[in-house]
Amino acid sequence: MKEERYPQHIREFLIENNKGKSAREITELLNSAFGTDYTPEGIKGLRARMHLVSGLTGHFEKGHVPANKGKKGYCAPGSEKGWFKKGQMPHNHVPVGTEVMTTDGYLKIKVAEPKQWRFKHIMVWEKHNGKVPEGCMISFKDGNHYNCSIENLMCITRNENAILNHQKLRSESAEQTETAVILAKLKHKIQQKKAKGEQTI
Repeated sequence: MKEERYPQHIREFLIENNKGKSAREITELLNSAFGTDYTPEGIKGLRARMHLVSGLTGHFEKGHVPANKGKKGYCAPGSEKGWFKKGQMPHNHVPVGTEVMTTDGYLKIKVAEPKQWRFKHIMVWEKHNGKVPEGCMISFKDGNHYNCSIENLMCITRNENAILNHQKLRSESAEQTETAVILAKLKHKIQQKKAKGEQTI
């Protein structure tokens, strides 16, 4: 049992020395006094089980004067060596037009400074068709996120996308995926009719 690790003399020591000390401080005192190897986490748990309150709130007491009072804008001497000079670019800066791959496998393009990026497939689709309609998304017919040609992009609703994923209807074949989208649209229509209590054929 956990309490067997903390004999009576240890608990009495805690009671006598508990006030005003953090778990780390009281643990160091214990280990120093008794040659034990208690951890702050273990002592914290024991104090909680014993309903011991240190009285520490973690807040500054009323009237406390911060060490940096009256030093607004103060910087330690020598710290200016690491400052960016005016007009200096960070080492990881990339120019507008840079393409990178996101961690989830989509291409994105830097469109403006300092850090404005957009997904390439959406930009390509909007260039040919205008803004993506609300509730819709741009998907890849062949499932290849690198293939951002307009011929490989399709605009589908999020409901249709969910059906494609749930029913595992996607394919590496663009033609098969287009057929699957038609099926997804039909399934969604049926779902809508059922939800309204309408009869389906």
